[in-house]
Amino acid sequence: MAQFIVNSRRQFGTRLPYEMHDTSAGCIRLPDENNRVSLGEFNNAFEAKEEALKFCPEVEGCYYCCHACNNAVQDFLRQSKDVRLDW
Repeated sequence: MAQFIVNSRRQFGTRLPYEMHDTSAGCIRLPDENNRVSLGEFNNAFEAKEEALKFCPEVEGCYYCCHACNNAVQDFLRQSKDVRLDW
């Protein structure tokens, strides 16, 4: 099981979604310690996102450590049906 957190501040202080991270994946883009809200341990990013959505209106997975829940990655995969990424 992996440990997930969500940034308590929106991405770059804008209207972008709150960003979720898998802390056990060695992500290089983790927020500052004081901006981390622990979600707990989950089997995958989708389960963690469901938990995060209970108190964050919009959540997106980090591009680097939560590929499965990242909007840009998912958009790319929908447009590139011939591409298969095994994460």
